[in-house]
Parts: sequence; C-alpha cells; structure tokens
Amino acid sequence: MKPIKLTPQAIQAAQKAFNESIENLRFQGEKITFSYDFKEEFKKALPENMPKPVVYMSSSTYLKMLQFVLQCDKEIAWHGTVDRKDNNFFIKDVFLYPQRITSATVQTDDTKYTQWAEKLPDEVFNKMRFQGHSHVNMGTTPSGVDLTNWNEFLQNLLDNDFYIFAIMNKSQDLNIYIYDLANNLIYERADITVKVLFDKDTEMSYIKEEMDKYIEKPTPPTPYYKNMYSTPSIWDQYRYNSYLENKTNIVGFQPTKKQKAKSKINRHVVIMNRSGRYFEREYPEYEGERENVRQNGKNYEVFIPYTPFGTLDIQNLRREGWHVREMQIPKEYDI
Repeated sequence: MKPIKLTPQAIQAAQKAFNESIENLRFQGEKITFSYDFKEEFKKALPENMPKPVVYMSSSTYLKMLQFVLQCDKEIAWHGTVDRKDNNFFIKDVFLYPQRITSATVQTDDTKYTQWAEKLPDEVFNKMRFQGHSHVNMGTTPSGVDLTNWNEFLQNLLDNDFYIFAIMNKSQDLNIYIYDLANNLIYERADITVKVLFDKDTEMSYIKEEMDKYIEKPTPPTPYYKNMYSTPSIWDQYRYNSYLENKTNIVGFQPTKKQKAKSKINRHVVIMNRSGRYFEREYPEYEGERENVRQNGKNYEVFIPYTPFGTLDIQNLRREGWHVREMQIPKEYDI
C-alpha cells in the first residue's frame, strides 16, 4: 500500500533535501543529478486503521475471466463493472472489447474502441472500473508496458474515483491492484483479499478448506543440507558425487559409485531466483525440490523440477527475471 500522489509534506521534504544538496554542491559541468527516497514519507502518509479492501466476484464472473485466459493462446484483455461500498468492491460482470492481440501485447484501435464504448448502456459505462488481462503462461507481475497503460487509464479519472486492474495466467494466478484516488492509495496484492462466491453464503475457499481437511499430501524429500548425519537420499548422493567430481570436500557422505554408474540421466533445468518469489506457485504443474542457497553474496531460492519443461519457453522465463540453467539430473537409480 502506498500513496498515488505525493502529499504536501512529502513534497516539502524533497524540496528541503534538494535545497540542502545544491547549497553544498561543488559544481562541475552543466548538469546535476538529484534523487530522493520517499519510503519514509510514504509511511507517514498512510492512514491508520484503514480497513483492508475486499474484492468480491461471483463464480460465474470468475469463470468467465478464466475462460478468456484458458481459451486464448495469446494475451487478451477485458473490462468489468464494479460496485463499491466503503472498502468493499464487487465485480459484477466482465466482458471483452475490440483489441488486437499478440503473444505479449494487447493493442486497441481508438476509433473501434470509442464506437464500442458509445454503444454501452449508461449503467454499464458509468460502472466500468475494472480492466484485466492475461499473461498466458508467464507470471502475473505487471510489466513496464502494463504500468504505462494503467497510468493512461488513470489520467481520465476524477480525484474521488477508483479503478481496479488485474493480471491472470493459465495457472489461475490472479494479481489485483486497486487505485483508490479518493483515499490517495494504491492497494497491491498483499493488501487485498479476494473472495469468489458460489452463492451469497459459500466462498470458493470452501473447496480448499475441504481439501486441506480430507486430503493427505506426500511428505517432501528431506533437503541434503538439513541433517548431514541422516541417511542420504538418492538426490543427496547424486549431489555429493557431483561435488566430488569438482573436488569439493563435503563431510557426511561417502560416494556410491554403483548408484552413479547405474543412473539414468535426463536433462532438467534449475530455476533460480532471489528470495521472495516462488516458481512452484506461479507454475504449480511442476513438482520438484526447493533449496536456499547463497551465491555471489546474495540469497537465492533454487527450484529443481522433477519433470523437464518440454515446450515452456526458457527465454521468456529469463526475461521475467528467473535465472535458468540446465543440468544433468538422474532419473532413477538401480539400488
């Protein structure tokens, strides 16, 4: 959660810092560079005891959005109508509008869009405060193009208005942002509760609660670093054998040449990214092991999928910020 516009106090703080900077400046050249971190000012600008926003939608509205995404192999966008009561937002309906789509962009012809909008009933047009689009098989973090497009939408809003943006992918990951101009606040994913209603008394979360209650999940394999005195797993032994090849001294395991000699090798990939982002959440269809590692002085999350990616575009993953590298991993051992 952060302000949309700078408060007078934040502006004064930045101006003061700028004045102090140029007063003490030993000038060289014809240009100066000045930056100011508004983090502390933003904290001061946030209202106290502000209720957490809740976004509601019916199961039919959610299913319609999901079908937009699942039935299209490229990006696709839609609008929706929203009712607001206090800090509760009700997405009533969603619908497509004229657009040209590619694998990574959605473009709108101004003439066709205007003609389409003019035909909307007043009760629909006046409540059109929602825009969503898909990221197909990629993550739901907004791109630079997304942020630019959102900013253009916001220029037409009044200071007491609001607008909701959403990004969805084929894994059904839904990322929602609320721009609340009336309260001068941007609500981000962590600030928002989303509730999908089957009916007025039943939420979609009921299904997950039932699954958690009745379904047992297999215990994940023990990471090799967790207990060096425990019995090593196949993965542990494989990693240790790999370290031995690189003349790395690891205490706690003895190499097993028989296992290594009879390994069946498949080409997999290792997904590595900095802490705070989880590959298995964005791509739940891939199961694997996850570890914490430190590399070049930085902490990383490493995800090793059990199944090769196949057709998943590794280059797109890298553009999304994932660090991807291939490695040989044993498929099975003859023990």
